[in-house]
Amino acid sequence: MTLTEKMLAAREALLSAYADIQQQRLGKKFTAKMRAATIALARMYEVLRQRLRDSGRYEPLTCVCKIDRAVFTTKTLSWKAILGIPGYVVQKSTRLWKKDYKFARRIRGTDSVSEVVIAFEPTASWLAPFRITIIPRDRTGLRCQDIQLLVELLPGAELKILEVAWDFPSGSVVDLDYVRRFGLFGSTWLEPGTNPYHDKWGGVGSKVVRAYFKWETFQFRIELELHVQLLREHGIGDVFDFRKLVPALIPDHVRFARLDETKLLRALHRSGLSPAERPSVRRRVKQKAQTSLWGALRYLREKAQLRNTQRLLVPVPDMNHAIRKALEKMVAQWPARPARLGEKP
Repeated sequence: MTLTEKMLAAREALLSAYADIQQQRLGKKFTAKMRAATIALARMYEVLRQRLRDSGRYEPLTCVCKIDRAVFTTKTLSWKAILGIPGYVVQKSTRLWKKDYKFARRIRGTDSVSEVVIAFEPTASWLAPFRITIIPRDRTGLRCQDIQLLVELLPGAELKILEVAWDFPSGSVVDLDYVRRFGLFGSTWLEPGTNPYHDKWGGVGSKVVRAYFKWETFQFRIELELHVQLLREHGIGDVFDFRKLVPALIPDHVRFARLDETKLLRALHRSGLSPAERPSVRRRVKQKAQTSLWGALRYLREKAQLRNTQRLLVPVPDMNHAIRKALEKMVAQWPARPARLGEKP
């Protein structure tokens, strides 16, 4: 078997394994046709990525930042007013099993709003009477003008979860391997997962980080799910605080960097490692950095007992610039104060 044949066989095995992961996730909903379509789409992506790796002709490093999902809670809600928003299509209430709320009502939205889900009758006394989840369309993200009326009808609502996403062209250098090699997201542990196109880090803390290829738009997405603890820490309580996201997130919760060889050598020389140990530690660190920057820094802390490993890093300027500019452009579209319909923010 030639090298090319081995590479093709490895790729097909990867695609089959990915389809198996989807099968486990979706169960009976994942039909044979869906499996075939999933493999075909993933194969198209793999061919594109291999062509880019071979040629080095990546698209310019650009991205678009979006609000991907927002969750609010409120003590009071006027069903009549909410259901009367022009263009909204209301569905029947459904029972929720093993959830924080007993019932939910789904409403199809307009423009950038794909769906609004209102959960009510909480199962615990400490939960707010209503939880409103606003789900935008993938291609646009949530836009201010499309939820202005809804926000006016929710006075006193508190923002509990906010998802901020950056979408990159499929032909750019950014993919899951790139994020693992250069991405840092605060104290979130970036342990590698088994899905070749989707990784998730973090849990019940201040945020969850996801990096994955979004098949619906054929773009690569980096997504931060910000929880109430982090939002409150930075004074972000409603949509009029979105402009605070820039200093809140950058660089403490999203940045890209790489190990500096000179700084690494100096740090190892100053460490408690013997001269005989240093070369092997250096080789191991560089090995780990090829697949996970977070893993390399963790190894240095544990093996070489280096406390401030962040000092060994230098930024990836193009990526950090793209992330910041996209976020700044997005938040500039959101008002800093309430405005009535027809009034400019």
